[in-house]
Amino acid sequence: MANSKEQGVRRYQKENLERTERELDKLYGETLSFLTDSFDPHLAGSQRAWEQYRAAECDAEASAYEFARDSALAPFVKPSCLERMAKERMREVRYVFPIMGD
Repeated sequence: MANSKEQGVRRYQKENLERTERELDKLYGETLSFLTDSFDPHLAGSQRAWEQYRAAECDAEASAYEFARDSALAPFVKPSCLERMAKERMREVRYVFPIMGD
C-alpha cells in the first residue's frame, strides 16, 4: 500500500496530467476549427499516430524503470512521460500552426 507521500505525488501527477490533457485538447480543437476541411484529416491522422506513439513510448519508459532501473519509481514514470510528451505536442502544434498562439 502506498504511503501518504506517494499518494500525494500520484494525486499531484494526476492533476497535472489532466490539466495538460485539457490544454492539449483545447489547442487541438481550436486548431481544427481554424483549418480548412481539406487539411483536417491530416491533422487528425497525425494526432492519432502521435497518441499511439506516446502510449508506446511512455510504456517503454516505465518498463525501463520497472525492470532495469528502479522499480519503486516505475509508477511515477508513465504519468510524468505522458505529461511531458503532451507539452511537447502542444509546442509542435503551435510551431506548425503559429496562428494559434498560446
